[in-house]
Amino acid sequence: MPSLGIKLKDFAIHDPIVDFPVSATSSDTALADAKKLTSQLKQQRAQLRSALQIKENLAEIAEAQSKKLEKSLRELQQTQAQLVQAEKCPVYAISCRNDGT
Repeated sequence: MPSLGIKLKDFAIHDPIVDFPVSATSSDTALADAKKLTSQLKQQRAQLRSALQIKENLAEIAEAQSKKLEKSLRELQQTQAQLVQAEKCPVYAISCRNDGT
Protein backbone atom coordinates (compact mmCIF):
# COMPACT_ATOMS: atom_id res chain seq x y z
CA MET A 1 0.00 0.00 0.00
CA PRO A 2 2.80 2.49 0.63
CA SER A 3 3.78 2.16 -3.03
CA LEU A 4 0.32 3.48 -3.92
CA GLY A 5 0.55 6.29 -1.38
CA ILE A 6 -2.45 4.92 0.51
CA LYS A 7 -2.61 4.40 4.24
CA LEU A 8 -5.24 2.60 6.31
CA LYS A 9 -6.19 5.84 8.05
CA ASP A 10 -7.27 7.20 4.62
CA PHE A 11 -10.37 4.97 4.87
CA ALA A 12 -13.32 5.14 7.23
CA ILE A 13 -13.36 2.55 9.98
CA HIS A 14 -16.58 0.98 8.72
CA ASP A 15 -15.47 1.01 5.07
CA PRO A 16 -15.05 -2.59 3.77
CA ILE A 17 -12.58 -1.40 1.14
CA VAL A 18 -9.95 -1.37 3.91
CA ASP A 19 -9.96 -5.15 3.84
CA PHE A 20 -9.26 -5.30 0.11
CA PRO A 21 -5.54 -4.33 0.19
CA VAL A 22 -4.91 -6.77 3.04
CA SER A 23 -6.78 -9.49 1.19
CA ALA A 24 -4.91 -8.75 -2.03
CA THR A 25 -1.56 -8.82 -0.23
CA SER A 26 -2.50 -12.11 1.44
CA SER A 27 -3.49 -13.59 -1.90
CA ASP A 28 -0.21 -12.48 -3.48
CA THR A 29 1.76 -13.96 -0.59
CA ALA A 30 -0.16 -17.23 -0.76
CA LEU A 31 0.39 -17.43 -4.53
CA ALA A 32 4.11 -16.77 -4.14
CA ASP A 33 4.31 -19.45 -1.43
CA ALA A 34 2.46 -21.92 -3.65
CA LYS A 35 4.82 -21.25 -6.55
CA LYS A 36 7.83 -21.72 -4.28
CA LEU A 37 6.45 -24.99 -2.92
CA THR A 38 5.68 -26.19 -6.44
CA SER A 39 9.26 -25.50 -7.46
CA GLN A 40 10.60 -27.33 -4.42
CA LEU A 41 8.33 -30.31 -5.08
CA LYS A 42 9.50 -30.49 -8.70
CA GLN A 43 13.12 -30.51 -7.55
CA GLN A 44 12.40 -33.20 -4.96
CA ARG A 45 10.57 -35.31 -7.54
CA ALA A 46 13.57 -35.06 -9.87
CA GLN A 47 15.90 -36.05 -7.02
CA LEU A 48 13.68 -38.99 -6.11
CA ARG A 49 13.60 -40.18 -9.72
CA SER A 50 17.38 -39.95 -9.85
CA ALA A 51 17.69 -41.86 -6.57
CA LEU A 52 15.30 -44.52 -7.86
CA GLN A 53 17.35 -44.94 -11.03
CA ILE A 54 20.53 -45.29 -8.96
CA LYS A 55 18.79 -47.88 -6.76
CA GLU A 56 17.70 -49.86 -9.80
CA ASN A 57 21.21 -49.76 -11.23
CA LEU A 58 22.68 -50.92 -7.92
CA ALA A 59 20.12 -53.73 -7.73
CA GLU A 60 21.15 -54.92 -11.20
CA ILE A 61 24.83 -54.81 -10.24
CA ALA A 62 24.12 -56.69 -6.99
CA GLU A 63 22.15 -59.35 -8.89
CA ALA A 64 24.97 -59.83 -11.39
CA GLN A 65 27.54 -60.09 -8.59
CA SER A 66 25.34 -62.56 -6.73
CA LYS A 67 25.13 -64.81 -9.80
CA LYS A 68 28.88 -64.55 -10.30
CA LEU A 69 29.51 -65.49 -6.66
CA GLU A 70 27.10 -68.42 -6.87
CA LYS A 71 28.93 -69.68 -9.96
CA SER A 72 32.29 -69.29 -8.22
CA LEU A 73 30.98 -71.18 -5.20
CA ARG A 74 29.78 -74.07 -7.36
CA GLU A 75 33.17 -74.19 -9.09
CA LEU A 76 34.98 -74.19 -5.75
CA GLN A 77 32.74 -76.95 -4.42
CA GLN A 78 33.44 -79.05 -7.53
CA THR A 79 37.17 -78.44 -7.17
CA GLN A 80 37.01 -79.34 -3.48
CA ALA A 81 35.18 -82.58 -4.28
CA GLN A 82 37.82 -83.42 -6.88
CA LEU A 83 40.61 -82.72 -4.40
CA VAL A 84 38.98 -84.88 -1.74
CA GLN A 85 38.59 -87.69 -4.27
CA ALA A 86 42.22 -87.29 -5.34
CA GLU A 87 43.39 -87.46 -1.69
CA LYS A 88 41.47 -90.70 -1.18
CA CYS A 89 43.51 -92.49 -3.80
CA PRO A 90 46.58 -90.44 -4.70
CA VAL A 91 48.39 -93.23 -6.52
CA TYR A 92 45.35 -94.23 -8.49
CA ALA A 93 43.95 -90.73 -9.00
CA ILE A 94 43.50 -91.26 -12.70
CA SER A 95 41.91 -94.68 -12.33
CA CYS A 96 39.72 -93.49 -9.45
CA ARG A 97 38.30 -90.77 -11.63
CA ASN A 98 37.76 -93.20 -14.45
CA ASP A 99 36.33 -95.99 -12.28
CA GLY A 100 34.26 -93.70 -10.04
CA THR A 101 35.62 -95.49 -6.91
